[in-house]
Amino acid sequence: MGSQNQGCILSGIEITEGEEVYAAALSAQVMEFSGHLILTPPLKGIYSGYGDINLTEDVPCLDLARGEDLSPSPDGRSALIYINSEIFSALSGLNTGYFPVRPFGDVVQESCQALQEDIASTQEPAKKIGFLASRRMRDILTISQAAHHRNRDWTGLGAALEAGLGNPQVMENAMDLYARSKVLRLAESELRRPLVPISWGPQEAGPTARLQINHIAGRLLGNQAMKDYAEMEDADASLALISARIEFIQQTLEELEAQKASLTAEDEDLPEFP
Repeated sequence: MGSQNQGCILSGIEITEGEEVYAAALSAQVMEFSGHLILTPPLKGIYSGYGDINLTEDVPCLDLARGEDLSPSPDGRSALIYINSEIFSALSGLNTGYFPVRPFGDVVQESCQALQEDIASTQEPAKKIGFLASRRMRDILTISQAAHHRNRDWTGLGAALEAGLGNPQVMENAMDLYARSKVLRLAESELRRPLVPISWGPQEAGPTARLQINHIAGRLLGNQAMKDYAEMEDADASLALISARIEFIQQTLEELEAQKASLTAEDEDLPEFP
């Protein structure tokens, strides 16, 4: 049986056997308002050519080690998506399209900090049930509360954090994977690229047609980039015009305030009439 190429879920760039990729497992079922849930966050490995990847990193919070394979679920309940490694590494430097414009990395860092604060804020209330439960049970309760409303980012967050209890290295790994899931969700929204798993791909049959279509796609992407930059320049010009108008209005208001103050002072100097 021949190998099957995959496509980067965010860019469409083809992924072939032996390439470095990030792969994430999504639920086959679509959840209303959430889409496909992230069951396993993006993990780094080498694409085998047959749907799975060979991990090039240790993932202690998921009990996975370098050299193991990440494969689609045989029961069809989940499927993998693939992201070109350079594309995924570049995500943190992309900027959001909403105001204030910020790098993805800053948004993700803020989310990770909020998660840590949520865990800290629930630790004290959890201590109140100390007479009913062990310290570990209190910690699990704390983590469950903090992870509950982040299920869309990663359904296994709570379990991964629990695995890190008492082990800073494992906890750090869990937080890193949460950051990866968060940046992937952010890219889904900002790039308008729905995360949809593909459980089947066509067999590799040679690069001829692929080279031709890549040439056409490259030309179209170049044209689109030029159009986007032109629109950005127009937007910048519009913002400059608006800023100039605001500055003019502010100056006018300041002049009017000065005139008002002057008139008030003159009125105070006028003699009073009976």
